[in-house]
Amino acid sequence: MNQVNQKHRVLFLFAHLHKGGMQRAVSNISLALPDIFEQHVGFFGTENPPFEYHAILHNFNIPGSLELGLFAKIKNLFLRLYRLRRFIREQRIDVVISFGEAANLLNMLSFNSAYRILSIRSAIGGYGDVNLYNRIYRWLIRFVYPFADAIVAVSVDLKKQIEKITSGAVPVYQVPNLYRLDNIRSLSVVPLPAELNYLTKSPFLLNVGSLVSQKGQDLLIRAFANISNSFPDLHLVLIGRGPEKDKYVAEARHLGVSDRVVIIDFDSNPFRYMRLATVFVLPSLTEGFPNVLVEAMACRCPVVAFDCPTGPREILGHSEYGELVEIMTVDALADRLNALLSSAERLAYLKEQAIKRAAHYDANCVVEQWVTILSGRC
Repeated sequence: MNQVNQKHRVLFLFAHLHKGGMQRAVSNISLALPDIFEQHVGFFGTENPPFEYHAILHNFNIPGSLELGLFAKIKNLFLRLYRLRRFIREQRIDVVISFGEAANLLNMLSFNSAYRILSIRSAIGGYGDVNLYNRIYRWLIRFVYPFADAIVAVSVDLKKQIEKITSGAVPVYQVPNLYRLDNIRSLSVVPLPAELNYLTKSPFLLNVGSLVSQKGQDLLIRAFANISNSFPDLHLVLIGRGPEKDKYVAEARHLGVSDRVVIIDFDSNPFRYMRLATVFVLPSLTEGFPNVLVEAMACRCPVVAFDCPTGPREILGHSEYGELVEIMTVDALADRLNALLSSAERLAYLKEQAIKRAAHYDANCVVEQWVTILSGRC
């Protein structure tokens, strides 16, 4: 854009809104960007966005097609591409930055005239990739990603993955998620709901994330059961929704710990639990860059995470800032939790290390990288 005083028009694109961590990351970017950008957020689902954006919201109102047949899926795809392309043209959007594999493919296959940036936030292909659609996605990704104008990966390992796929055909930037640390800390002192106030008087492990197999909460439940007799006052709190909830409830019952496992479907302020938690545990089998890990650390909470691809090692180092569990098994996780919970000295040390490490991802340290990338076309 060459016009004096005209703002750069940026569209943040989602295919759907069910991934809270991704939405929170984009919300943080949106709220941190300076006023030189006119921001738009576009999405195809029918959900109401639960996060705040410094942007105009646009619901393209074409829900997902999981229950549709093949021909209906194809029709749905072309309708999405048509509406996206028309919107970009009519709104004179300069830059489209898409988040998630489905949105990235829509961004590329719409052949729109904007500067197309793809944000890569999870390991390519995800976890448990026997699904036919995952295979198709992987093939399409390798075919279309090299034609993007720029790609942003949230972790060093993801950047390396993308550089292999694109073979140098497109610039790839590594930009970590940014966090409004002052806001997180102010929200962390909000009292818990009255019915959960008993958690203020009880030690508890905490996990926040969608209840899906790749997040590994089933392994955490089993690890908790393994150490439950050694820590009879300890609870396990899971905050999240997902298809595995009933399975996890049954697992806790089968292991005899259902009275000490608390599942909270949703809370827009997980930081108040992070501040109070004895340990935050991330048993994910794959990640991109785990928002919740840094958010828990910003709340001065000691953390334990599997050394999964990708993100935890980049954040925690070799257990300098939290406990990194290299062998991703129930026994290894239980052993590390048992050792940490038995050491008041180690817990106190990791609280201070958590605060130091979280400061590295403060919005003020990261937003300038986004300004440079988003301004690349303008």
